[in-house]
Amino acid sequence: MITRDQIRLNRFERLSKQFDFDLDPVEASQRYLQLFINHSKARESVLETLKSLKSNGYGLVVLTNGFRSVQHERLKRTGILSLIDDVVTSEEVAAPKPAPAMFKMGLELAGCLPSQSLMVGDSFEADVVGARNAGIEAALISSIPEFVGSIRPFAVFQNFETFGAYILDFKQ
Repeated sequence: MITRDQIRLNRFERLSKQFDFDLDPVEASQRYLQLFINHSKARESVLETLKSLKSNGYGLVVLTNGFRSVQHERLKRTGILSLIDDVVTSEEVAAPKPAPAMFKMGLELAGCLPSQSLMVGDSFEADVVGARNAGIEAALISSIPEFVGSIRPFAVFQNFETFGAYILDFKQ
């Protein structure tokens, strides 16, 4: 099995070889991760939407393809971590979305059934197809949605704020 460190180093070793320049893959990987975390931002309107959803009784679990330490730091830095109930990373379940394990873990942490859940994501393949294959309804955030096959989201929203407004209006 390939380790987290091997994945991080391999990407920069390949980059160095492909473009034929001298690059220390360890240093490049560390610098990239630090910049990636430090420059993570969330729009204030996204934070307000999450607050509204949370205060209206919605449970919020983030499913993300990535390493736990990096994703938690990013969510903390953006202010999102304090607004959600839990996080599931592909590292924890040893499989990235659209693997059913990601969605099953999210359901377990949320303490609900697929019929009581809704996956909201910006990737048709990872989020919508993955959720639907796990028996969960899905909404897509996309300004230019592209679908493959017969699976479709229940709705497509231009942005997360529009989705939040729709859900909160639906609840009333």
